[in-house]
Amino acid sequence: MLRIVFALVALLASFAGVAGEATQAPASARPVAVLLITDPWAMVIGADTPWFALYDDGRVIFVEKTNAGAYTHMTARLSPAQLDDVEATLRGFIAEPVPKKIDLRPNWTDQPTSHLFLDVDGRKLVTEVHGLGHATAGVALRLAGEKQPDVLPANIAGLHRYLADFHVASATKWIPDRLEVMFWDYSYAPDASIVWPASWPDLEDPTTLKRGDDYSIFLPGTQESALIAFLARRKKKGAIALGGRKWAVDYRPVFPQWRDAFREP
Repeated sequence: MLRIVFALVALLASFAGVAGEATQAPASARPVAVLLITDPWAMVIGADTPWFALYDDGRVIFVEKTNAGAYTHMTARLSPAQLDDVEATLRGFIAEPVPKKIDLRPNWTDQPTSHLFLDVDGRKLVTEVHGLGHATAGVALRLAGEKQPDVLPANIAGLHRYLADFHVASATKWIPDRLEVMFWDYSYAPDASIVWPASWPDLEDPTTLKRGDDYSIFLPGTQESALIAFLARRKKKGAIALGGRKWAVDYRPVFPQWRDAFREP
């Protein structure tokens, strides 16, 4: 699979902001806990979506492994009692001081990073752990003279494990309101292109976002299966033909807003 790494910060930031989040959310839907795990091998670096997100109206969205071995987003609406229990558990993980950054693999590149956000009863925890993916990080090898890894605090390890392994028996597959399909230049694609369906929004659609030379086109979440089937027709080194140009494409679900609640002033 083609791996795209943007060379310039401007290009990296193009898809890394809030475009992958809903522009509106109910006033009561305040994020309580979020786990974001970045994938260093993703097609679009910086376009990751949360592994887990809990809101104070009881809505929870989380990633779970299916029987087929794939990972998919699930969702459930917790009862008030269930929400109280989860918040009580989360409260137990909040301890001060918490380092803003923890590096478990300081001598390694291409490592996942877990970003953890909590806001329970007005008490916040915001930290990131380099070298920690969805599974518990093992002991990193270190050569003589290399930097010593940080120690992962027990409360952060417990919080990460709780959010990464979260499960609700009543959960169903999450169908987002919208999908963000991200387009960037692939004019040098050597294989034949497939043509973007004329019935779908295009580069000139009123809902389409343009950032420099890149675009985001939005589809209803109910069209994910059709989008997957369409992209499966693409050759290994082929592009998507749209607007007289060749494009590389990836997509992500549009999440209910969560970033703004954890931004530092």
